[in-house]
Amino acid sequence: MSVLLLAVQTIYAQDDPTYNIKFVKAIWVAGSIRVDPWSNSLADSNIIAVFELTPTDMKDWSPVFSEKLAYSFDDKKEIKALLLHQKTISVVFYGKNVKEKDQRIYEMVKDDIANYKGDEMLFIAFNFRNPCFRKPNKMSMTYGMWQKNNTDVRIEKKYDFKVE
Repeated sequence: MSVLLLAVQTIYAQDDPTYNIKFVKAIWVAGSIRVDPWSNSLADSNIIAVFELTPTDMKDWSPVFSEKLAYSFDDKKEIKALLLHQKTISVVFYGKNVKEKDQRIYEMVKDDIANYKGDEMLFIAFNFRNPCFRKPNKMSMTYGMWQKNNTDVRIEKKYDFKVE
């Protein structure tokens, strides 16, 4: 699995993306838990939002990570963030071997893995640490990856979803 990291200014275009990104599921986890596999820090609560990433054409595959994200909870004011500069948001990429890496994420995506016929598939787990004082009913996220063959183009999409 290869993911390129690139941090430059966003340029919007009407091009078709070279990948498919689909929202899978978002869950609220209450209580003191270990938030990500690289940290010993505990959070009082967190939201894990998982997206599936697949290629539209293998010649254009491997996605180019973007650190730009906008999000909101329960129709509150939108927050814009640069992921590499946030201490309250982490991002973890998983391949089809997610079951070996994180059982909780695997439970969220196992149906997607079983139904996918292609070779390459990634899952992106956004972990929001202590995002709010109570479980939100819904969340919005605006996110998109850079285009591999033209890293001046970043196509983002807004996702509105329920937090379980």
